[in-house]
Parts: sequence; C-alpha cells; structure tokens
Amino acid sequence: MLPDSHVIKTLPIELADAAQLPVTQKSVIVGHFLGVDHIGHRFGIEHPEMRRKVADMVCVDGSTVSLGGVCVSMFVCGH
Repeated sequence: MLPDSHVIKTLPIELADAAQLPVTQKSVIVGHFLGVDHIGHRFGIEHPEMRRKVADMVCVDGSTVSLGGVCVSMFVCGH
C-alpha cells in the first residue's frame, strides 16, 4: 500500500477513535502525505499528475475534518 493511501485509509478511523476520548483527554494525530512532495520534485508543479494529487489532498482535507465531530485543528504544511 502506498504511504498516502495508508494515511487516507487510517486517518478517519484514528479521528473516530479520538472523538470517543473523554473531553479531558487530548489527542494528537500526525498524518504525513508524501505524494505532493515527491510528484513535485519528480515532474514539476505544472505536470498533470501534480494537479491530480493536489485534488486528492483537497478531498482528504474536507473528509477528515467532517468526520471528526469534535474540535479539530488541521495544519497543512509544505515546503
């Protein structure tokens, strides 16, 4: 399984588990997506594959936040 696919598959499960914790407990989940970085270095930012991968990440962003059901802060970083 590709790294991004694994994060996409497991992140909603991790968020659902974290939502079940008591309010007094905090949870931090780190999901590291490699695809955009690797595609950018390999093909460049104007390549069609980059547009596809960025679209995948936008979809992941919306779906994971809506699945949380609790106070969720999501930080998206790049270089």
